[in-house]
Amino acid sequence: MSDFVRTLALVFALILAGPVGGGEDGGEQALIDEVTAALREQTGVEPDAVAVVDVLNRITVGLLEEGRHADAEPFARIALDHGERVLGAEHPDTLASVNNLAGLYYSQGRYGEAEPLLRRALEARERVLGPNHPDTLSSVNNLAGLYLTQGRYSEAEPLCYRGFVANERALGAEHPQTLKSAAILASLYYFQARFGEAEPLLRRTLEASERVLGHDNPDTLSSVNNLASLYLAQGRYGEAEPLLRRTFEASERVLGAEHPDTLSSVNNLAELYRTQDRNDEAESFYRRALETSTRVLGAEHPQTLQSANNLALLYTGLGRYAEAEPLYRRTLAARERVLGAEHPDTLQSANNLAGLYQDQGSYEKAERLYRQTLHVCERVLGVEHPHTLTSVNNLAGLYWAKGRYRDAELLLRRALGISERVLGEYHPNTIRVQGNLAPILVNQGRLAPALAELRVIDGRLRTFVGRQLDTTGSELVRRQWLVTESGLQDIVFTLALAHPDSAALPLAADILLRWKRLAGDEEAVIARLTRTSRDPRVMDLGGRLRQARSELSRLVNLPKPDPKVTAAELAELERLETELAGLSRRFRGQVAGRSVEWESVQAALPRGAALLELRAFKPVDFKTGKFGEDRWLAVLTSAQPAAETDTGSHAGKRSGKKKPKEPPTLRIFDLGPVSATTPLQADLTRLTREALCLNQLLAAPDPRPACADALDPAAPAKPEEVRARLAAVNQSADESARTLYRTLFGALDKTLAGFSILYLAPDGALDLMPFARLKLPDGRYWVERQSLRELGTGRDLLPLEAGGEAVGMIAMGGVDYERFPAAEAGVEATAVVGAPGRDAPAPLNERLRAERGSFKPLPQTGPEAAAVGRSFWDYFNRKARVLTGPEAAESSLSAITEPPLVLHLATHGFFLAARADGTDRPLTLAGLALAGANLGLTGKLGPGHQDGILYALEAQDLNLEGTRLVTLSACDTGRGALDRSEGVYGLVRAFQIAGAQAVLMSLWPLDDALAAEFMGDFYRRWLSAGPNSDPSDALRAARLGWIGDKADPRRQDPAYWAPFVLVERR
Repeated sequence: MSDFVRTLALVFALILAGPVGGGEDGGEQALIDEVTAALREQTGVEPDAVAVVDVLNRITVGLLEEGRHADAEPFARIALDHGERVLGAEHPDTLASVNNLAGLYYSQGRYGEAEPLLRRALEARERVLGPNHPDTLSSVNNLAGLYLTQGRYSEAEPLCYRGFVANERALGAEHPQTLKSAAILASLYYFQARFGEAEPLLRRTLEASERVLGHDNPDTLSSVNNLASLYLAQGRYGEAEPLLRRTFEASERVLGAEHPDTLSSVNNLAELYRTQDRNDEAESFYRRALETSTRVLGAEHPQTLQSANNLALLYTGLGRYAEAEPLYRRTLAARERVLGAEHPDTLQSANNLAGLYQDQGSYEKAERLYRQTLHVCERVLGVEHPHTLTSVNNLAGLYWAKGRYRDAELLLRRALGISERVLGEYHPNTIRVQGNLAPILVNQGRLAPALAELRVIDGRLRTFVGRQLDTTGSELVRRQWLVTESGLQDIVFTLALAHPDSAALPLAADILLRWKRLAGDEEAVIARLTRTSRDPRVMDLGGRLRQARSELSRLVNLPKPDPKVTAAELAELERLETELAGLSRRFRGQVAGRSVEWESVQAALPRGAALLELRAFKPVDFKTGKFGEDRWLAVLTSAQPAAETDTGSHAGKRSGKKKPKEPPTLRIFDLGPVSATTPLQADLTRLTREALCLNQLLAAPDPRPACADALDPAAPAKPEEVRARLAAVNQSADESARTLYRTLFGALDKTLAGFSILYLAPDGALDLMPFARLKLPDGRYWVERQSLRELGTGRDLLPLEAGGEAVGMIAMGGVDYERFPAAEAGVEATAVVGAPGRDAPAPLNERLRAERGSFKPLPQTGPEAAAVGRSFWDYFNRKARVLTGPEAAESSLSAITEPPLVLHLATHGFFLAARADGTDRPLTLAGLALAGANLGLTGKLGPGHQDGILYALEAQDLNLEGTRLVTLSACDTGRGALDRSEGVYGLVRAFQIAGAQAVLMSLWPLDDALAAEFMGDFYRRWLSAGPNSDPSDALRAARLGWIGDKADPRRQDPAYWAPFVLVERR
C-alpha cells in the first residue's frame, strides 16, 4: 500500500467510525467527498469518478494484503456501491470492486457470499473485456481457487487449466498472474493426490517467484508454503521443515505475527512437529495458531477450525481425550455449518471424531460415523483419494479392535493396493496400512503371510527413514524418527519370541542388526567421507562443518547464551550436515542401504564364539494393537560348528550310534522387564563408588577425599571401622552383581557357558554395565569364565572397508590445566567475548564449571603416558609422541594429519547431566579436559581460539581413520547421554565416528595411581604380543592378573579393574 493510500485509509477509517452527516449514507458520502478533496489536493485537478473508485479499491486491496479484513469491508462495499451508481455495473473499475468484495468474503471464509460475486465478475469481464483479457483471467483464477477451497475439484479443474494456459500465452511464463495460476493448478493436483504432477509445477513456480517477485514477497512465501505442504503429504518431512521454517519466519517478519498467512504457516509447522512426535513444540504452535486465529479471523473461520481440529488430533494421540472431544465436536458442527456436510475438511473432522469414539471404546458410535464418512468420501472424492484411503484404514482398525479380522483384512488389502499405486511404496501411509495388515494376519493364525508383509515393510521403512535421515537437519529429530518407527521391530520381536521355530526368528535377527544404532553408522560414514573425499564441495563442507561444531560447543556453554545466536549457529550446523548428507547419498548407500543378514555376521564369528545382541523392546498385544512396558530382548547367534572329517559313512551304521543333535545357532530370549534391572544396576554403581571412596579414605584420610560425597554423612573415620565398612560394601556389591547376572542371564547361563568368546552388544542403560564384574552362579566373575568382548552392534563384526595405514603412537598425560600451549608468533590468549553486542567478556563453560568445578592435576598420568610411550618403543621399535604439560593440547589433536596406530589420553573426562540451553545435541555434554582447560572455564581462549576442552562433538572430527585403539584412561569417559534409539551418546561414540576401531574407556572415576598401573599392565601385555594382536585379549589377561594378585588386595577389588571396557569395531 502506498503512503498516500495508507494515509487516506487511516483518515477515512475515522470518518467511518462514527455518524457523519446523519446515517450510513451520510458516512459514505462524507468518505467520497474526502477522497475527492484529497485527490484534488494531490493532483491539482478535479478528479473524476474513476479516480475516486480506484482509490477506494486500492485501499481495500491494501487492507486485505495486511490481513485487516474487518477494516477492509466498509471500503469494499462503498467502492462497489459508488462504482455501480456513477460508473455502471459493468465498468472495469466496478468489476474490480466486485472482485475485491468477493476476495474479502473468501478470506473470511464466507464462501457462499463470495461465489455469486466471483461469477458475476467473471461473466461480466468475459462479456466486456473478452475471454483472454488479464482481468478476465484473474477472475478465472479466483473462481477456480474458491472451488478448490470448497472441495469442488471437478468444477475447478477446467478453470485451472484455462487460467494457466491462457495466462502463460497472454502474459508470459513468469508474469505474477501466470505464477498464481500455476500455483492454483498445482493445488488442484495436490488435492487430487497427483503429487508427481504437482511437484515440478510448484518448483517452477517457486523459482520464478523468487526471481521475479523476490524471496520475501507474500506470493513467493505462499509458493514456499505450498511446496512444503506437498512434502508433508508425501512424508518428506526433512525436506518440508526448512521450507516451513522459512515461511514462518519471513511471514512473521514481513506480514506480522497475526496475519492470516503467518497463522497458516504456524499451523503447518505445528503439523510437521506432530508427525515427528515433537509434541511439546506442536502443542505450543497449535495453541498459538488457534488463539490468534480465533481473535483475528473469528471462531468459525475455516483456518481457525483447521487449527482446532489439529490440536484435537494431537490431544487424541497423547490420550488426552477429555480435551480432544469438545474441540472435535465444535469443529465438526462449525464445518458442517460453514463448509457443508460433504466438504473434505468436514469429512476429516467426522473421521477424527469417530477415531476418538474408538479410542474411548464406543465402537458402535465409531462404526456409524466411520461408515457414513467413508460413503461420502467415495462419492465426493473418489475411491483413490488419500482421504478415502484414511477412512478405509480407520474402519479396518475398528474391525481389528472388534475382532472382525477378515473384514479388516479385506479393507486393508484394498487400501494397500490403492495406496501403493497412488502414494507410492515408500509413503508413510502405505507403510502404515501394511503395518496394520500384518497383525490382522497374525490374529487369524496366518503367520507366514504376516511375516512376508513384515519383510516388505522392513525394506520400505528403511528407505523412508533413510530419506528422513538424509534430509532432516535436527539431530534430535533424526533420533526421534528411529524411536517413532520402532514399532515394526517390536512386532517382529514379539512374534519371534512366540514362534521361535518359525521364520520370525531370522527376520528378528536381521531387523535387530539393520536398525540398531543406525544413526551412528550414518554419522560415521559421513565423517569418513569428509576425511577421505577429494570432491572440492565435500572438502569445503567438511571444513565449514568442523568450524560450526567448534563454535556451537563454545556458544552453548556461555553463562548466558544468547538464544538467537545459539539457534542461528545450530541452524547453520544442521544445514551443513543436511547438505553434506545430500552430497554423499551414493557413498552412504554402501553402508546404510545394505541389507545386513544375520548369516553374514555369523560367518564373521570365530570358532567357539557367539554374539549376544541385547535390545530394549515393547511387547505387542496383537488383539488390541497396544504396546507393553519395556523388556530386555536377547538374540544369541553362535558360530557354525566345524564340519566333521569324513571317516566313512558306514562306520556310523556299524556302531548304531546317532550323532548328537547340534543346538540351534540362532536363539531368542525374553530377559524380563527393564524395570527389574534398573535399580540393581544403580545399586552396583553406588556401591562401587562408595568402595572407591573408602579405599581412598584408607590411603589418605586427611584431607578428606574428593569422592566423599559417596559416603554416609556419619561415615566412620577410624581405619578399622573404614575397613569393616569397606568389607560390607564389597559384599553388598558382590550380591548386587550376582543378582544382576541372575536376573538378566540366569535362564541362559548354561547356554552362554558353552562359548569361549562371547561378544556382547548392549543397549540403553546396559551400555554402562560392567559385564566383566558380574558374578556367576559358581561365584566367579564373568570375565574369569570366558572372553567378553563388547560391540555397539553385531554389524561391528563385519569388516570395514580398508582405510589408510595408521602408524605410531600419541600419548597424552600430565596435562597442565592451568596453561595453554605456547602461542605462535603474534597469537595471544584472549578472553571469550559473549553474544554480539556485549561489551564485557563472558566466561566460557560456566555451566561445566558450576557442575563440576575446576580440573585437578593428575600427577600419575604424566609418568603413565611416558611409560606407555616406552612400551611402544620397546615392542614396536618406534618412538611414540608423548605430550605432557601445556603441550597436551586440543591443537595437537586437531592437527593430526597421519592417524596414529594408538592414541592414549590420560586426562579427566566429564559428562554434564543437563542439556545446554539452546541445543539438543548430546555430544555437547561429554568431553575431555586438555591443556589450559581451567583457563577455558574462566573465559580465556588459547592459540587458535581453543579453550582446552575437547567436546565429543569436536572429537568426532578428528582424523583417526585406521587408528587401532583410542584409550581414555581417566575418569568417567564412558558416560554419555542415553537415547532409546542409539544407546549412549558420548566420547566412545565420538571417537568411533572419528574412525577408531576400538575405544578403551572407564565407567567410573578411578584412583590416579592404580589407573596408571592397570594401563601399564594392559599395554605390556598387548604390545608384547605384536602389532596384529588383539587388545581385547590383553585386557582380559590384565583383569585376570589383577584378580589373582594375592600381594595387593586393592588389585583384586573389581572397583579397580572392572571399569575398563573396550568397545570394538572391526
